[in-house]
Amino acid sequence: MMPVDTRKTDTSSAPETAVAHYRHRWRFLRRFLSHPGAVLGGAFLALVAVLAMFGPHLAPHDPLQNNLGQVLQPPSGDHWLGTDDLGRDLLSRLIVATRITVQAALISLAVGVGIGVPLGLAAAIMPPLLGGLLMRITDGIMAFPPILLAIGVLGALGPGLTQAMIAVGVVFVPRFARLTRASVQQVYHETYIEASRVIGTPLRRILRWHVLPNITGPLVVQIAVTCGFAMLAEAGLSFLGLGAQPPDASWGALLGRALPYVNTAWWLGIAPGLLITLTVLATNAVADGIGDSLGRGSRRQK
Repeated sequence: MMPVDTRKTDTSSAPETAVAHYRHRWRFLRRFLSHPGAVLGGAFLALVAVLAMFGPHLAPHDPLQNNLGQVLQPPSGDHWLGTDDLGRDLLSRLIVATRITVQAALISLAVGVGIGVPLGLAAAIMPPLLGGLLMRITDGIMAFPPILLAIGVLGALGPGLTQAMIAVGVVFVPRFARLTRASVQQVYHETYIEASRVIGTPLRRILRWHVLPNITGPLVVQIAVTCGFAMLAEAGLSFLGLGAQPPDASWGALLGRALPYVNTAWWLGIAPGLLITLTVLATNAVADGIGDSLGRGSRRQK
């Protein structure tokens, strides 16, 4: 007679893992909702996202229609924020410009994350000499003033919104690379990763399933902070005429167009400047809320 295996198969590990994951997500949400500033910032960013997606349908007037008979009109019932130097409705242009501003921030984030994260990951798993040399190169890039570096890149690419945000993204690459390298080095020598290497787990699988999930928190916080910086950089470059080109407009371009009329039509710069300020404050509030909710180890690197 064959011996009967009386050992019980452990079938509870998968449900317990799912329950633990659910509890972790609920705990994060509860902590995030306990931060009033983060909640208000998230609500404001949600409003900005709605304007970016549906702006052309929400604009009360055609943002490109000139009306030389109503040039530089103050706010009124027909034009809530007044008109610009070509008689165009400022509120409509501001709403439509939201999409361009958000797209610009996403382009720079895509460049910064898409290049910086793999670069930092490679520097962390390289031999120390090569990884250190790679970080010294990023230190050299960070030594340049960000706006001057972006203007230098624009000199090679030419003016335009996409080129401007690629230039801004290049400025963000060293920050994401350094953060990624530091985060990977913190977890790469943990016991469970050493055990995975001992049993022969391929490196790409270790990075994908063990390393990257554990550095997501700091990266998410840094992305939220960098989004605000990207909007400020776009506003600065568009203010200088190196970003969005007419007839398109971003918040920064609208602010720059209002500068010559600061004494005669002061209301032109109030709304775009206020939107830029509130959006940057909202992204920083959300970043602080995410960092506090994920734990001390996930706070953004100063």
